[in-house]
Amino acid sequence: MQLVARFVIAQGPLTNIATLIKNRPDLKNRIVRIVFVGGKHPGQLFHPGDQWWFHFGDLNVSQDPRAAEAVLYSGIPLTLIPFELATNLMMTPSDLELLRLGDDDAKWLSEISQHWSSFWEERLGRKGFYPFDALAVSYVATPEHFECRNIHARIASAFF
Repeated sequence: MQLVARFVIAQGPLTNIATLIKNRPDLKNRIVRIVFVGGKHPGQLFHPGDQWWFHFGDLNVSQDPRAAEAVLYSGIPLTLIPFELATNLMMTPSDLELLRLGDDDAKWLSEISQHWSSFWEERLGRKGFYPFDALAVSYVATPEHFECRNIHARIASAFF
């Protein structure tokens, strides 16, 4: 029996996937699609707080830009979950409380999100946070809730 990875959800740097592509190119065709939490327009800054000088970079790309480039040009279909998408949904403390009242999976998600929620409130002055990684999982689980479009993507050479 041959195992096929329908979707790979990449929620961090793409080092492991790029290594697989390089070392085991025969396995590449088993991946139907990679859903990657990353991507932004050139020059786009993501200011989650009120301070103009504080912004998040595209950490999942900048931590290993060569791996991101290898995956981007691998020929494996890729769906990016970029900053813009994440800013359309905010998880608030009351949302986390509702999750806590749910099943075991919902409770777990609420618990692991508390630290992130606290960081956003204490450091950024926000009463909620953007759930980047949860959106990637949601896309795979319920793609009918998303409207995607094909765009040209590249890795900026400033990273190298």
